[in-house]
Amino acid sequence: MSQKITEIEQRKQTSEYEGFIREASATGQIEIEQATVLHRVAMAVGPGGTIDKNEQSNVIGKVIAGDNFGTISVIDTSRKLTVDRFKVTGMTSRRIIALSTYTLEWAGTQLTYVAVVARGCTTIQILCFKHNDCKLKEIHSLNVDPAMPNQAEPELNNE
Repeated sequence: MSQKITEIEQRKQTSEYEGFIREASATGQIEIEQATVLHRVAMAVGPGGTIDKNEQSNVIGKVIAGDNFGTISVIDTSRKLTVDRFKVTGMTSRRIIALSTYTLEWAGTQLTYVAVVARGCTTIQILCFKHNDCKLKEIHSLNVDPAMPNQAEPELNNE
């Protein structure tokens, strides 16, 4: 067994293995309190489903973060700063567990829609922001279980 491990370790040092990856140091950092999920903003889809890679520079540099307190942050990685923080309605003090984005071309800018899911919450909140001002706005709420009793605090239900 140790001979097999030695063989694998020797193979790792050859260029055929995965090549040598150069180490790079960080160019900066962004502090996010208790982030639970990060999501890179999706590329913008233009008319007819086309993607213009030349127009994607301000979209690619955006990351959406969710935290333990029901807050969503829009982070511009190219400028290394948080451009907006938004407390999601109905998700206060709840851990954000999933984010999904869709970006499209709209009137000379890009719009990004963000679907937000929180732990123990029966609703999915849909947020939206324009890339030229990066201010999150709540536009829709989807209740996935309208028959559930005590929806504000579902953990108190017996089932």
